[in-house]
Amino acid sequence: LAVQNTAAANVFWTAFLEITYKNSTTNKTVSAFCECGLYGSNSPLRDVRGQVMLPMSSAMACNTHVWGNISVNPWIALIERGNCTFSEKINAARKAGAAAVVIYNAPGTGNEKSPMLHPGVLQVCALRAARASYLCTAFVNVSFADPQNNATMWSQEESGLYGLDSPKVAVSGEVFLPDPIYGCEPDTVYDVPPDTTGWIALIQRGNGCTFSEKISVAARSGAAAAIIFNEPGIDNRVIQMSHPGTEDTVAIMIGYLQGMEIVDLVRSNIPVTVSIQVGKQHGPWMSHYSVFFVSISFFVVTAATVGYFIFYSARRLNSVRLQNKKLKRLKAEAKKAIRQLQVRTLRQGDKEIGSDADTCAVCIEVYKPGDVVSVLTCNHFFHKSCIEPWLLEHRTCPMCKCDILKVLGVEPDVEEEEAAATPDPAVPDFRLYRSGQEDTRSETASSGYASVQGAEEHGLPVEESPPHQAAEQHEHNSGGAEVQVDMQPHYDNMAFEGDLQNHANPRT
Repeated sequence: LAVQNTAAANVFWTAFLEITYKNSTTNKTVSAFCECGLYGSNSPLRDVRGQVMLPMSSAMACNTHVWGNISVNPWIALIERGNCTFSEKINAARKAGAAAVVIYNAPGTGNEKSPMLHPGVLQVCALRAARASYLCTAFVNVSFADPQNNATMWSQEESGLYGLDSPKVAVSGEVFLPDPIYGCEPDTVYDVPPDTTGWIALIQRGNGCTFSEKISVAARSGAAAAIIFNEPGIDNRVIQMSHPGTEDTVAIMIGYLQGMEIVDLVRSNIPVTVSIQVGKQHGPWMSHYSVFFVSISFFVVTAATVGYFIFYSARRLNSVRLQNKKLKRLKAEAKKAIRQLQVRTLRQGDKEIGSDADTCAVCIEVYKPGDVVSVLTCNHFFHKSCIEPWLLEHRTCPMCKCDILKVLGVEPDVEEEEAAATPDPAVPDFRLYRSGQEDTRSETASSGYASVQGAEEHGLPVEESPPHQAAEQHEHNSGGAEVQVDMQPHYDNMAFEGDLQNHANPRT
């Protein structure tokens, strides 16, 4: 692939060539296959097959006369590069009836190939094409008689574009030129023989008048259709004309190169007949139905997203509301339980103030005379100002995790508890793993707490009564029933695990 022309197109399409011929010596069919071709930048990308034909005189084949009268159909023109443009070579072969053109490179280039630029295919300018809801192309069939051999030459290609206000119908007739060629003036002359009907006017664009004026002048002169070819310098580009007020006159636009070819033939006194056929309709890139479908899809997706967000937010808010309601209820129950706890004021000489006494597990400070402490159901005691905020939030002993609500019998309603408690399955409730242990401790602590309360009811100070005296007093109050509680040491607080020597003396 030659590098000098690679910027001519954005995409290159290679071509597979299958060459088949019969060997005259062995009378056998020989076939060769290779990916050795490159489509032109303006060529349609499709398969084609035919017999290869060479020009009669010049291998460059820059005009139509070098092909003569070829009766083979379909056939492929094989042309050497050079001496004229690619467009001229291809147009000349196309007019001679070739189904395809193969151009081989100039001598001295080996097997190098370059993407050819051969404008001549319908190219619609974007300047005015967006004004219409769709574009309708036109097939232009040009036929004439070659004066040298009296053979009929014709060519057909989709090179025209119907005007915005033109009826999309087929029409055919002989072509005549205006004088002057722009056909703007009301006194424009068309050299049309008398009694000629159904003829077509070929007019050049420009000279400061509108398309409507050109077409109206031709229609008043008797033309059945008007073909307007573009201005020079823009190859074969066309636009969709806007020509209001031309009524039922068919109007199409073709490119400058094709228009000048027909003008040259007419000026050479060669009768030219043009047949205009309706081509393809090319709608906009997005139709009204597409806009409607996209709008509905966007609305549905947006509504579904907003609906899911509202549902998720409502569920989340409801969960938070129920959780807050549960916490408030539990705090209220905890306040009731706190009011039932024993409250003591430490005095000088109490063993809780000694050198070997424990500290408050909440504030980690030693007890001093005059400190007010709260005794929990598990017989653990803490500063009153420290333990009450703790119990409002946790409702368990900081040391042994004893649930004071269960021990004191202050339990929330079970049905309300189940309705309010909607745990998230993604968040495990670790309290379930300690239920058995807590129940055992709660029962044990309840027995110990009952012993302490029984001793207080009989006037025995709890801080001065040893454990065995409290047990005897409780046994006496119970009517002789022997109650023995085996308090096993446990180490929920790791700071107390090493304090093994003090477990023989249970603390009150």
